[in-house]
Amino acid sequence: MNEDISKFLRIDQSSISRGWSIFDGHTAMQNEYAYSAIYNMIDDIQPDTIIEIGTAQCGLTRFLRRVCDSIVPETRVISYDIGRGPRKKDSITDNIEFRLENCFHNHGA
Repeated sequence: MNEDISKFLRIDQSSISRGWSIFDGHTAMQNEYAYSAIYNMIDDIQPDTIIEIGTAQCGLTRFLRRVCDSIVPETRVISYDIGRGPRKKDSITDNIEFRLENCFHNHGA
């Protein structure tokens, strides 16, 4: 695994066959191999904005913010979800724009 990414990863548990992991105490709907690819993509692209669709339990959301803080701190991380969920309130930081809405809803177009 990439040495730079290893400092971000605290995968407590993972199920490769089911496609989930727990990053920093928060469930993510990605298996543990996705993190390295996502880290490398952010490092290569240096995005201005990342839009995540489906916050779930905030695992990937928190990973994205942590990686961006290290590589491109000015990157906006926006996460959409249709449910509040019990952990979102405590898991979303000030540096993550959480939007409780259906981003696929057609607004009269």
